[in-house]
Amino acid sequence: MKVQHDIEAKMGAGTCRRSASLRSLISRAEGTTTSPATNVAVNGTNALRYNDATFAATNMPLTTTYTATAADSLGRHSTNTVTVSIATNTTYQYDGNGNLTNDGLRSFAYDNENQLLQVWVADQWFSQFAYDGKMRRRIRQEYTWQGGQWVQTNEVYYVYDGNVVIQERDINYLPTTTYTRGLDLSASLQGAGGIGGLLSMTLNTELGPSSSNSMYYHSDGNGNVTMLLNPWQYIVAKYLYDAFGNTLSAAGSLAQANLYRFSSKEVHLNSGLVYYLYRYYDPNLQRWINRDPLGEARGINLYAFVGNDPRDRLDLFGEDVNLPPGGNPLQSWPYCPVPPPLPPPPPSLFLPTPPSPPASNDLNNIDWENLTDVALSDSNDFFSVFSGEKGHMDNNPNPLPPTNTPTPSPPTNGPPSTNGPPSTNGPPSTNGPPPTNGPPATPPTNPPAK
Repeated sequence: MKVQHDIEAKMGAGTCRRSASLRSLISRAEGTTTSPATNVAVNGTNALRYNDATFAATNMPLTTTYTATAADSLGRHSTNTVTVSIATNTTYQYDGNGNLTNDGLRSFAYDNENQLLQVWVADQWFSQFAYDGKMRRRIRQEYTWQGGQWVQTNEVYYVYDGNVVIQERDINYLPTTTYTRGLDLSASLQGAGGIGGLLSMTLNTELGPSSSNSMYYHSDGNGNVTMLLNPWQYIVAKYLYDAFGNTLSAAGSLAQANLYRFSSKEVHLNSGLVYYLYRYYDPNLQRWINRDPLGEARGINLYAFVGNDPRDRLDLFGEDVNLPPGGNPLQSWPYCPVPPPLPPPPPSLFLPTPPSPPASNDLNNIDWENLTDVALSDSNDFFSVFSGEKGHMDNNPNPLPPTNTPTPSPPTNGPPSTNGPPSTNGPPSTNGPPPTNGPPATPPTNPPAK
């Protein structure tokens, strides 16, 4: 069993914290192991190990190279090295509309609707996006720098249901990935922006039936995807995040293939941005890269992510911090709203209250003419109404005898006569089928409108 380790080069070894007292730069390295380890050291410093096979080394001197070495109970070792580029003096640039255009490493370009069109790192990679009239991203193109020019490596077309993606297609418009969605955190299909509503991801290009190529999502209480299972219930992807959505660890054979992670939103791997429909969120900066499309409706800080409270609040589509009904900021998200009460049925369905039964058990004293009985049909599971008539009840297999006709008593003058079989008057007379008024009238039909 080989022990492998991975240091996340974003919020792990790639994040710097400035100490207010010492004014020195320190870093934290975090990662995960694919099997239990008895010891993990990062750059010679023992790291803290957790029960979920993750580790963290804190208060480390700032450097550009981090090496993790782990050992298991059998004395086997595994080493992994990550080289990161950490800018200590970063200058951020914006355009006239408040859109971030450069952060010292990445460059950004926007259209007239302040939608992100391009993001790139010089001489490394380049990504380009296209949108429809509803501001939904429909095309994503990826390029890499080779031989002094940009070479396209991928092109993805998105198919939407409302405001959530349900399928990805390739450059030939053939399905590559299909997403099945259910109820999100709002107990509706898209009331919470699809957050927490992902059910499965089907890889359409893999061999075999779709049932064997479907992976099933598991999310935490905030709708962050934490795990994917294959049809045989093996873990194929596992994620850990910090409060602001930085990936602390990603392990599994499909950990990189699945792009829906923090807040059930799609992450752009090259830039690290998370796509929220109307804006892109940067977990490293813990803020949006451009201003709130709704302006100052929820405050003057147009770049803050969920009011700096990602534990209790959500942003559905990148417009603003989403509050529960009533706008009470002290009430936390996610919430499951109580469904509104059902409307009352039409007056015709209201049933009169049945009269109280008589004190006596004598059924002949019941006014069958005015009695309405409500019974539950076991076969159809719905309420049916039986209207009583004197001496008989509709659908009643055993009607009671009429109350105004006395029941004849047997003679008391001796034993019954034995002079022969009792006389019979023949079968009961029938009056024929009930009269009919003819076939029902056919409603007039109007010619189709042209």
